[in-house]
Amino acid sequence: MLTGDRKIVFGSEEGKDVTFILSGDRVVDRHFEIVFDKNTMIMRNLNLDCWQSCGLYRRLFENEAYNLRPDAAFRIGTLEFLVERFNTGIVSDIGQRP
Repeated sequence: MLTGDRKIVFGSEEGKDVTFILSGDRVVDRHFEIVFDKNTMIMRNLNLDCWQSCGLYRRLFENEAYNLRPDAAFRIGTLEFLVERFNTGIVSDIGQRP
């Protein structure tokens, strides 16, 4: 049973806090966690570095809405975005063609 005092951690390396081991080219040591907070189950990325991690995303179905909050990451095509509380500037990078 998942309660507010316990979280489930998924990652690629066995450790004292990693509950389930995953395998994959871009699955990092501590990939994501599931916590229960205020009667809500939350899945949280533990590594947002797109060069190391394949991330954790939720697919939205047609006409489905989802509220973005600070620290939420989302992807449109091959572009990845991180929601921040304050304007911290603009970061850009020239993409590569496949």
